Amino acid sequence: MYVEVPPKISPTCLQPPTLFRAQIPESSASRPRASSQASSSTLLSSPDAAPSDPSASDSVLAFLSSLSPPQPHLWPVFNRLGISNAECLRALAARPESRVDAFFQKLVQKGEFSVFQVDAIQWGLKDMADRAEYA
Repeated sequence: MYVEVPPKISPTCLQPPTLFRAQIPESSASRPRASSQASSSTLLSSPDAAPSDPSASDSVLAFLSSLSPPQPHLWPVFNRLGISNAECLRALAARPESRVDAFFQKLVQKGEFSVFQVDAIQWGLKDMADRAEYA
């Protein structure tokens, strides 16, 4: 997937979102593609659901794509929640399990995520936290 974003701005978890467009080839391959390859532009979400820093969106998209099953389509929800870069992901992964459970339980109740999606996300966060411990 190729991502078009505006010029790089210093990322923070509280940064307001901007327009996000993904270049998704018809083959729907999950690996990033070179910008020289033909692809179509698809709006993933409303203009208020976008990264302002390519590396920030890459970090979150890489995390979501690494889940089992991959969940890159959840990026707009993560961004809307303020989880828009690697720093935010690491902060969420470092929180106590009870706090993360409560956070995601509220989001399931609001219909932001399904129970299965939350399970995949929490396993990914646990894996991230485990890798940080041994780094």
